[in-house]
Amino acid sequence: MNRVVGLALLAVALAPASVSATVARARVYVTPNPVRTGAKALAQGRGFCGRASCPVVKISLAGTIVARGRARVNGSFATRFVARVPPGTYVLRAAQGKRSATTRLHVALGD
Repeated sequence: MNRVVGLALLAVALAPASVSATVARARVYVTPNPVRTGAKALAQGRGFCGRASCPVVKISLAGTIVARGRARVNGSFATRFVARVPPGTYVLRAAQGKRSATTRLHVALGD
């Protein structure tokens, strides 16, 4: 009987923690959207690692890193960047290690 209880406790201890826990999906948003060429925009995200040991979040626009920021303890971040690309629709990516999120950014002709 004690052996059965011991094996049951071992099985519970070795079970993956993800069975009952949910992992937040990384997301990124940009405001304003559309933004004018040469204007500042704000990239905000959530679902990233907020521990001090985690890498910074890198923001890239059309494949070029335009900003870096640290995620807060709650996994959110906010950082500004300048849209130095011609008018068009681009993919903006926030990446931190294996976590990443993308959104479309519409860039309009500047003044």
